[in-house]
Amino acid sequence: MKTDKMITVVRLVIFLIIACVPGIFIVTWINSYLGAPMYSNPAISSSPVVGLANFCMMLPAFGVLVTRVFTKQGFKDALLEFNARGNLKYYAMAVLIPLAYGTIGNLLSNLASGADLGKMLTGEAFWDLFPIALYLPTSIIPCIIMFFGEEFGWRGYLIPQLEKLMPTPAAVIVGGVIWGLWHAPITISGHNFGVDYPGFPYVGILLMILDCICMGAFLTLLTRRTKSVWPAVIAHGINNTATTALLIPFISPTYIPTGSTTPDVIATFLIYGIPVAVTGIVSFVLLCLDWKKERKAA
Repeated sequence: MKTDKMITVVRLVIFLIIACVPGIFIVTWINSYLGAPMYSNPAISSSPVVGLANFCMMLPAFGVLVTRVFTKQGFKDALLEFNARGNLKYYAMAVLIPLAYGTIGNLLSNLASGADLGKMLTGEAFWDLFPIALYLPTSIIPCIIMFFGEEFGWRGYLIPQLEKLMPTPAAVIVGGVIWGLWHAPITISGHNFGVDYPGFPYVGILLMILDCICMGAFLTLLTRRTKSVWPAVIAHGINNTATTALLIPFISPTYIPTGSTTPDVIATFLIYGIPVAVTGIVSFVLLCLDWKKERKAA
């Protein structure tokens, strides 16, 4: 038993080194090359070299491949099957739940900014939906390919390995912390929050950890219920593309009265995060119930 746990720890160390360390050097080099944090302002973040940061999203998958081959673990439990039969409701959840909390979160954060709800819900907003029709097909598919790199690593490998060392609820929390810290290099570079908020960069890193715990619980629930990483890949892609597109009709200056006070980026993120937190808490409770059932059945 101790030997099995030691092997698991070694595999986790190898995986995490490959998944995390190269990204630190890549992001550091990009910031040095640009002479400023790459997401510090639009002029800098529009540089083509910033696109290199997307390579970091594939590092977890690369870490899985190297670890499984180097330690002779194999790929029988890699969760790569679609397992759609009997699990279509979870594939539907992977699409609909991110769309739902994205819509609610964007609505809440924009109302807090002073947006005019009447104008947002009338035909005037309808015409702004057309860019979404063009944006989604061209963005979700490439993003699903990239987010496979993350989900194959985090939900397909990290969480199952952690579950060999600790209960599932603890694995979800520890995995969320690791995932949040993995984002730290780009958070420090201004991603999501910029670089001029109070408590930079520690507040941003903490918020990313909390967000990753909540999102990780939902994505882990999808993965465990289907025994497949693909629902999590889809949900991750929808979360990072469709929910952004849903913001389009709600950020037009037409809907925000002159002189209204817009919350700072941290406050906006917290407001947007309310439905995400609810999703995470519900998912975490369901995971705890699943874990208890599995313990009784063992």
